Amino acid sequence: MDRYPGNSTGNPEDLDIILFQGADGSFTLYEDEGDGYGYEEGRWVMTDIGLRWGEESIVTVRCYGDLSIIPRGRRYRLIIRGISEGAEADGYECVYDKASHSLVADLGKMPESFSVSFSGVVPYHDEDLCETCFDKLLHMQIGNALKKEAYDVVSSGGSKAEMLGSLMALEGLPGSALSVLAEILSR
Repeated sequence: MDRYPGNSTGNPEDLDIILFQGADGSFTLYEDEGDGYGYEEGRWVMTDIGLRWGEESIVTVRCYGDLSIIPRGRRYRLIIRGISEGAEADGYECVYDKASHSLVADLGKMPESFSVSFSGVVPYHDEDLCETCFDKLLHMQIGNALKKEAYDVVSSGGSKAEMLGSLMALEGLPGSALSVLAEILSR
């Protein structure tokens, strides 16, 4: 009996790629057989995932290496967090999850390289988030000018990633205050 069901070293048939609306970026997913030293002999796959945000946002996926390592016709879902309702993935079925403010695009089985265009991607502005941050800032023992700067950041309407980056850059914001605000932004 599997002690940890759903926890495997195998390369998944289904792959969810979770994206956060904000700045352009890229990352690389590394996969190998997970059970030996085959990677030393070139038995590995790298998957480059690129993101370009704008009026038309584009996600690109490109696999290279020993493609026999990954399931042929892997099923993908792209999930964009922190956006308002109304975005679409051109040519794919999408569902908007109001609870997490996320667009879920079910791409189905895809080849080793592909790109998907998204339109209507607008950051979600959460009034409750602003209220919660205001309430926490109100009770923090920091100067009023710093409280105002921090509140201006969270009420700016930017993505949560941009807000967190701006909060981290605020000179004089104690780590404890940053931790509280970061926890609220991560919900």
